[in-house]
Amino acid sequence: MFKTSPAPIPKTGRPQTRLDAPRPSADLVATMKNLLACLAVIAAFSAGAQSTMPYNPDADDDSYIGVADVLGLLPLYGQQFGIDSSLTCDYDGTPIEEFWANVYNGDIIIDSMLVQYHTVDSAEVFFAGCPDPVWETVSYERAWTVPYTSWYFPTLSWESFIADNLKFFRMWFSESNGRFHFQLRDGEIDSQQLSGVLGSSYSDARTVESGNSSWTIPFPTDAASFDENGIHFEYWNGFLSNATYVNILPYWHYAE
Repeated sequence: MFKTSPAPIPKTGRPQTRLDAPRPSADLVATMKNLLACLAVIAAFSAGAQSTMPYNPDADDDSYIGVADVLGLLPLYGQQFGIDSSLTCDYDGTPIEEFWANVYNGDIIIDSMLVQYHTVDSAEVFFAGCPDPVWETVSYERAWTVPYTSWYFPTLSWESFIADNLKFFRMWFSESNGRFHFQLRDGEIDSQQLSGVLGSSYSDARTVESGNSSWTIPFPTDAASFDENGIHFEYWNGFLSNATYVNILPYWHYAE
């Protein structure tokens, strides 16, 4: 008979086990225990924790990123980081502010616009063959309807050639500075050579009588309004600077 020899006994006097593997240091064990404790805190606070923008990793403000800063981050574990896309503007605007915001956002579609105005002005002008200037007064009144034609971002335009003269109403908005701009053009001013008396064929709605043409919210309530009779801007430059009235009536519907 063959006899099997017993397995060699290690010098320790017992078989090797996993217990003989290198053990973690006491510091590592303590760190792991702290981490587990912090994870328990996360479970309690993560539901209500939110990130604050801009994020500063130096929680204790000692100009060093240390253990305390890491522990300060743990309550944010599992939370969304960044700007909350669900945030909305709670500004309660005036009717004209809300109207143009909805137009720009595409919630309101303006199919066409009826534009009506009357302006009168005087100026010294020269006639061919006459050495001395004469005062000329021009009374100019027009009404025209223009369809929506294009959106050359960030500009919306309602325009048409009427008797070979380009006429339009345009609105544009800058997302970089929050400024609106509104402009009318009547090309007939140029073709009839009336700009010498009435001024430029381009006319911008202005915030005040002698102010600029950039509009930021809130709009001056005495300079712009919107009601059942249309859009009203009180102040213009160009050929409408002396207008007796300017009516802009949009024909619009809500987007589907």
